[in-house]
Amino acid sequence: MPGTVVYVTLMTTGTLIVAMVLHAMWDFGTLGILATDRQQRPVAGLLALASLAVGIVSVWFVVTG
Repeated sequence: MPGTVVYVTLMTTGTLIVAMVLHAMWDFGTLGILATDRQQRPVAGLLALASLAVGIVSVWFVVTG
């Protein structure tokens, strides 16, 4: 996850906790995709996709003002 998304999330929410949770979700999802068998990969992929979506939404809120 790019540091820019974490920074924008911090600036959008005003708290570091949300950025930390977002980053943890991304790491957990990415590692889950790489380290699990086929049966569990969709769950890890959805977690990584959800964290990416939250990051994109937070950047969108900052860009649109």
